[in-house]
Amino acid sequence: MTPKTPPEILCKILHCESVECIALTEDGSNRQYFRILPSNTPNSYILMQVEGQDALDLKAGTYSWLTIGGVLEREEIFVPQIHSLLKDSDAILIEDFGDTTLDLKVTNLNNEEIHNLYSNAAETISKFLSIQPDLVSSWPKRGFDYALLHRELEFFKSQFLDSFPEFQTQRESTHFSKEIDSLCRYIGKFPQYFTHRDFHSRNLMYFQKKLGVIDFQDARWGPAAYDLCSLCFDPYVPLELGARTYIFSKALSLIAEENIRKIRDEIEESWQAVCLQRFLKAIGSFAFLTRKGKRDYRIYIAPTLTLLKDILPPNTQWPYLVDELIPRLLKLSNEKAA
Repeated sequence: MTPKTPPEILCKILHCESVECIALTEDGSNRQYFRILPSNTPNSYILMQVEGQDALDLKAGTYSWLTIGGVLEREEIFVPQIHSLLKDSDAILIEDFGDTTLDLKVTNLNNEEIHNLYSNAAETISKFLSIQPDLVSSWPKRGFDYALLHRELEFFKSQFLDSFPEFQTQRESTHFSKEIDSLCRYIGKFPQYFTHRDFHSRNLMYFQKKLGVIDFQDARWGPAAYDLCSLCFDPYVPLELGARTYIFSKALSLIAEENIRKIRDEIEESWQAVCLQRFLKAIGSFAFLTRKGKRDYRIYIAPTLTLLKDILPPNTQWPYLVDELIPRLLKLSNEKAA
C-alpha cells in the first residue's frame, strides 16, 4: 500500500532528496496512515490520508480532525502538531507520536507508574468536561442522543448477537428491544459534555514522557461518564478488576476536584449504564472489524463480556441484558474459543 501523496511532494515539503513511506496498521479507521522517513534527518512524520467527505471537508478547511484538534490544543491537551496540509493530495502531514500506546506501555510498569499514567489521562478527561462549544467545530452539532445510542445497540445485535440462533426467538427479541430502549432513554437523560468517543489505550500515545491524544475527529456531546468508562474498563489493557476500580475511583476524585460536584454525581449515577451500552457496542465493532479483515478482534469479545459481568451488579433496571444475556454470551464465547 502506498500513499496517494507523491514522494516528490513530500520531498519538497520536507527539504530532502528521498523519503521512505511505511504503511501503518489501520485498526478500525477508514483513514490510511503512513510513517514518513526523510533521507536527511532522523525525524519522522505521519501522513494521514483521507477520502470521500473527509477529503472534501479538508479542502474546505472544515475537516473535523483539524477543527477539533484546534479546540484541544487551546485547552492545552497534548495532540499531534500539524506540519503541512496537503489538500490536493487529500492528506495531512503531522507530528509522529511513535508506536507506544498506553496498553503497550503499562505492560512494563509497576503499579505506581501505571496509576500515574492513568492520572494523566484522567486530567485530560477533566479538561474535556470543561470545553465549551464553538461556532467552527463539528462536535457540538452531534451527540450521543437516543437515536445514536439505540443504533449502536442494534449494530451489536446485527453484527454479533444475530450469529447465535438461540437469541433469534420472539422472547429474546422482545426482551432485547424493550431493554435497549429503556437503557438508551436512561443514558439520554443526563447532561452532555465534550466526549472523545474512543478514549481508550490505543488512542493514547506515550511520547516525550506524557500521554498524547489521537483519533479525536469523532468527538461529540456525551454523558460525563463516557470517556472515563472507555479508559478504565478498556479490554485492550490486561489489568485486574481491582486495579481498574482503583483507577476509576482515583480518576473520579480528580475530576471532581477540577470540576463542579454535580459532574461527579452524574458519573456515579450513570457509569454502569454507560459501560453496558458502550461495551455491547464495542463487541459489535469487534465482530464487524474481524469480518472486514482488520485483524482478529474476536479475542477481545470474551474479556469485554467478563468485564461487564464483573462490574455490573444484579437486579439493575436491565435484568435481561445484565443477568441473562451477558452470562449466556460469555459462556457461548468461551465454548467457541475452546
